[in-house]
Amino acid sequence: MTRVTATNRVLASGRTLAANRLVIPVQQNLLAYSEAADEWLSDAITIEEVGGSSPLSTTIFEITETTDNNYHTIYQGFPAGGIFENSEILQPIYYYAALKKSASAYASLDLLLALGNTFITVDLEEGTVIDVDTTEGAAVVQDLAGGLIEQEDGWFLVWLTCKVTTSYHLSEQSVYVMTSNGAEGVAGLSYAGNGSRSILFGGANFALTNHRTPYRLTEGTVYNDGMGRVLIS
Repeated sequence: MTRVTATNRVLASGRTLAANRLVIPVQQNLLAYSEAADEWLSDAITIEEVGGSSPLSTTIFEITETTDNNYHTIYQGFPAGGIFENSEILQPIYYYAALKKSASAYASLDLLLALGNTFITVDLEEGTVIDVDTTEGAAVVQDLAGGLIEQEDGWFLVWLTCKVTTSYHLSEQSVYVMTSNGAEGVAGLSYAGNGSRSILFGGANFALTNHRTPYRLTEGTVYNDGMGRVLIS
């Protein structure tokens, strides 16, 4: 972590640093263990490391749904209160993951921001979007968009972006990578699995920005110090 103190130092941008102000570089990936699916939390899924590489990583995991009636997912939860400042501002976020068809073509990315789902469901064989939607109200999520960016060897960067009213801290905020049954809406997120649908996961990135930032490998724990500064240990 870089700490800079200065007295009225003029930056190249023309901005001035106030005396003794602490400057912490913005992290480009707020996920911990961005490639290691076996370090993520999971529900109704089995996780297996497989050979090969993705456009983001040199490690690939296959995630396979169980027969449970549930979300079939790997996920990460941020600390209570979330990763955002406690204010009424709209905070942009951009989340993407390298995904590839395995025994199934269907996959979803999902965000738990307050009490509902904000998600994209895709077909990794056809390279098409099945649904992009949110069950949150406009007071929580605005400017929602998502899509796929085709990569080599059957991989896609599946992405989801929106603006979030950051004062909503009703529950732990989490990010998900899921298998899907291909249905629209939340029916494609939570369902009785067949025990065989699977996708390949090759890394993910989550940043407080409205555009895709370069992928950053993380291997530690990400948290907020309570003062709007995101740190990695």
